[in-house]
Amino acid sequence: MNFLNPLGLWFLAIALPIVLLYLLKIRRKDYEISSTMLWRMALRDKQANAPWQKLRRNLLLLLQLVILSALVLAFARLAFPVPAIASGSVVLLIDGTASMLTRDVQPDRFTRAVEIATDLIRSAGSDTTSAAILVAGQPRILFSGETDRGRAVELLETAAPGAGEADWAAAFSLAAGLGRQDQIEEVTFVLISDGGVPEEGLPPLPGPVEYIVVGSGDDNLAVSGLAARTLPAGDQAELFVRIANFGSTERSAHLTVFRDGEPLFGDQVHLQAGESGSFVFDALPAEPSRFEARLANIQANLPLDLFPLDDAAYAVLSPPPVRSVLLVSEGNLFLERLLLLFPNLVASKSVPGEDGELRLPAEPFDLYIFDGLIPGGELPDAHLLLVNPPENALFTVLGTTNQIDQPGPTTHPLARFLDWDPVHVYETRTIELPTWGEPLVTAGEVPLVFIGNPGGRRVAVVAFDLHRSDLPLQVAFPILFATLFEYLAPRGIVPDANTTRPGEPVSLEPPPGTVTLEVVPPSGDPVGLPVGEGGVLFTDTGAAGFYEVRLPDQPPDAGGVFAVNLFSDAESRIAPNNQVRIGQSTVTTTRPDAVSNRELWGGLILLALAFLTIEWLVYHRSLGSRAV
Repeated sequence: MNFLNPLGLWFLAIALPIVLLYLLKIRRKDYEISSTMLWRMALRDKQANAPWQKLRRNLLLLLQLVILSALVLAFARLAFPVPAIASGSVVLLIDGTASMLTRDVQPDRFTRAVEIATDLIRSAGSDTTSAAILVAGQPRILFSGETDRGRAVELLETAAPGAGEADWAAAFSLAAGLGRQDQIEEVTFVLISDGGVPEEGLPPLPGPVEYIVVGSGDDNLAVSGLAARTLPAGDQAELFVRIANFGSTERSAHLTVFRDGEPLFGDQVHLQAGESGSFVFDALPAEPSRFEARLANIQANLPLDLFPLDDAAYAVLSPPPVRSVLLVSEGNLFLERLLLLFPNLVASKSVPGEDGELRLPAEPFDLYIFDGLIPGGELPDAHLLLVNPPENALFTVLGTTNQIDQPGPTTHPLARFLDWDPVHVYETRTIELPTWGEPLVTAGEVPLVFIGNPGGRRVAVVAFDLHRSDLPLQVAFPILFATLFEYLAPRGIVPDANTTRPGEPVSLEPPPGTVTLEVVPPSGDPVGLPVGEGGVLFTDTGAAGFYEVRLPDQPPDAGGVFAVNLFSDAESRIAPNNQVRIGQSTVTTTRPDAVSNRELWGGLILLALAFLTIEWLVYHRSLGSRAV
């Protein structure tokens, strides 16, 4: 308890004249009396004729002193200390990004952030309504509208940090939504973080914001880049390595680069504060390889820095696989010459026999292109490109038409680079778009190009004969078929092995007919996954390292390998920020043990008014009793 205006207590001196009024002699008028019998009344008031009288118990005096005390305490601004943050309704935002695993506090910043949030919840008043959001790649509500402090603490202990970046905009939008649910009182938002938030673009929050910073160190060396690629000639590869010093002091470390587990390079590196350096290794064999770059302390028994997640990086060299393609056509010079432009496609051609019957080779192909022809039996269980297709089992062909509107691409991502303004189609087959079909190019309501995944295989359809259009003479021709070939004959099960970050999903595209596959993460525990029509979307990429994809009953090289790396300057720059920008406001850090004063002047004034009413009633009741 304290007084924010202690000089106001001097007004308690007003109580002295109030008491004196009750002690002073009661002055009376002189009256003549006609009988000595009335002397008894005069003797009764003998004490009142003295200069001072004894202070007796008096309800009016007590009420007046209480009223005075309440008013003086209100004027002196009586207040009680309360936690500066956890009062009223509170929404906690706990940073769960990679930088919160920094070890400048024990055991790490995230654990300390949870401890701070726990202390805030436990010190909150019994009327506090709390909510908490874990800010990660996918923000998650830990609890909302919770008044049970024990339950809130239990839910806080279930939070775990990620190993990547966070979607801060989504987290703040989620927090704003939780804050607007409470329409009774103002909501305080508490951000517990090391300040690794975007410098601009965070939306404002509908209430005051408190920011508690966690951490103090900035010492961090990182492998901030690692990439391998095949050179254009195709017989050699090169490796790029980038290291950076994100700390405020110059540092030395030992850099080792491994190829398939064997040392490729090792040397001591020295970087000034804020400096970065690069290494390029060329003339490497252009064959599938796994590369790892690792930084270590020169003193082998000591850790390198405060943040171990970026001390190593991983890369996979995967030369584009060669795909076999079979073109089934009576003759299409446009397609034959186009296939020669793609070095990873080995094309063969099949034509109908003299009897007109279409016989396919016995060996399987990765991609079949049927130009105006469909085999009489079942379609091959592989990826298909159908050009000017007749009736078949995959969709319904209604006929042909030459009443064609000007074709144009749809909003599908695969159609974003297609320019169809100069293209004219003179005749096309009218196809009823199947349920699995996704149109890329349409002419009014007529689909001209569409794709889909019926039965676990990829199918692309060009509804018109190329000879009945000027498409082969336009720039859109190679762009369209390059897009379709990339869709139908992807470069491998893993689309890109060097760009995945922790928490990002990876699309795996096994061959048609694959029912299940396994992914072996860096921990070594295989994860079995069913294969759907669109392949597999693998989301458990929380740890950095190599992830091996295995196909059942297939040799190891039939699968694929991809790497997961942090590669985030924002997360590797672990120096805490003492202020963050939210909306148009800059919020500075608040101590987690800070307190504020809860003033009671409003309640004291109401108390004074209540006792004043009681005093008025008591006084008028006493007047009524004297009259009687």
